[in-house]
Amino acid sequence: ALATPPQFYKTPTKGKSSLRISPDSAKSTPSCVVASPLHPSTVAPIPLHFDDVLGEDDLASLPSDTLAALETMKAQFPTRKFPFTTPIMLKSHLCSILHNHTSVDKELDVLKKDGVIRVFKLGTGKNDYAIVMMNDYKLKLEAIKMARTDKILTKEREQGTKRDSAGKEKVFGSSSANNSGAAAAAAMEAGVIEAFMRRLMPRYNDVNITKELLMSILYTPSQPTSSSSSSSSYNHDDVIVLPSNPDDAITVLVSSSLITLTPLTPLSPSAPTYTFSIPSSGGFLRSLVKGRKAMISIFKRKTFQEILEADLKGKKIPYSGIPVAWHVADLEGLGILERASSSSGDLLRLVRGVGV
Repeated sequence: ALATPPQFYKTPTKGKSSLRISPDSAKSTPSCVVASPLHPSTVAPIPLHFDDVLGEDDLASLPSDTLAALETMKAQFPTRKFPFTTPIMLKSHLCSILHNHTSVDKELDVLKKDGVIRVFKLGTGKNDYAIVMMNDYKLKLEAIKMARTDKILTKEREQGTKRDSAGKEKVFGSSSANNSGAAAAAAMEAGVIEAFMRRLMPRYNDVNITKELLMSILYTPSQPTSSSSSSSSYNHDDVIVLPSNPDDAITVLVSSSLITLTPLTPLSPSAPTYTFSIPSSGGFLRSLVKGRKAMISIFKRKTFQEILEADLKGKKIPYSGIPVAWHVADLEGLGILERASSSSGDLLRLVRGVGV
């Protein structure tokens, strides 16, 4: 007869989700047996040691609770409404899923240092932070680089070639000179974005940066690795072309929506400071702000400023292309909405003192 299989259950751990064997099962069944598929009459004992179920390498490869939640949030991003926006996850949304905010902050720091995610400070609120997967962010930067260089080369070709009265193309000026100038300009723009990706992103993961530090990192080649330092290999970082005037590099980054100038305040440093931004995110952020205001207005119109979650999901939020569930999670994470149980289901209530 087959021995009783052990019982497994999940236990939350700090930063990792892992499996444990029920103590009762471990005591009562030191091993279990399974029938061989080739010889049903034979059985093979399987030791029930924990390391045989999940080894150290398997445990290390398990995603953290924070990373697993981020992957789920990314899959729920309304890509159809915002097709040109890199999938954005809100920290407030994350905090509504994982209630241990201290653990969330620690795991986000680890993911930032490991180059898995990048965190951005949003201008939509004091405590608004966005999270983007690094792979998605790099793909966006590559697309921006190609679009900017193609635009320069196309514009130069259009300016150098015009049509006469007969409709024939007529070339004005030196086409070779025009092409060389356009190629140099395209190379410099591509070089600025390339330096941003290869030099700045691996070394710096804060949400803002001073102009002096930004220029220092962009114009300082990264140290070659042991594999790239050999004579047979070549370090791509050495061939990055940058403008001789650092202000031109700043112009490229600002016009590409990679950085924005941080407004000066009495508490801000006197030196110019830039905040990192997410390109093509304007439409999503406008929907986020308008949707928040519309959601709060819906609650304020209720007598007790509360609504059953099931009833709220059927409502259409004006001026917002973001699903209701996103807005609910966002407002819960910000502490604007609170949840309570009722006989009819979960009840969402506006926290007192919240203004529109």
